[in-house]
Amino acid sequence: MPSDRKLNVFVSSTSEDLKDYRAVARLALLDMGWMPIMMEHFTALPDPTVAACREKLSQCEVMLLLVAFRRGWVPTVEQGGNGVDSVTACEFAFANEKKIPVLAFRASDSWPGNLWEKE
Repeated sequence: MPSDRKLNVFVSSTSEDLKDYRAVARLALLDMGWMPIMMEHFTALPDPTVAACREKLSQCEVMLLLVAFRRGWVPTVEQGGNGVDSVTACEFAFANEKKIPVLAFRASDSWPGNLWEKE
């Protein structure tokens, strides 16, 4: 059922392996009458990636976190990260810091093994 309240929902995940899942999440959020905030729709931004993601996430009421078996890109300190955590992990930490509720979904063991990272 669509909601009367329009929520901005930040969709966070690795992109390459979860492309189809992100598309389904987008449609489900739109069906709820909510606004998905997704990297696929970011325009060119002057800020480094991590800062831009934090800015977009700070404008959201909820974070939808999709996780599987890829770590994703790890930005260096010069790129706005810490050189250890992926962008997705940075987004998750920021949501927790700002007390933004997180809805997390994890892929099952049947995930296609050819998309797993070796590390």
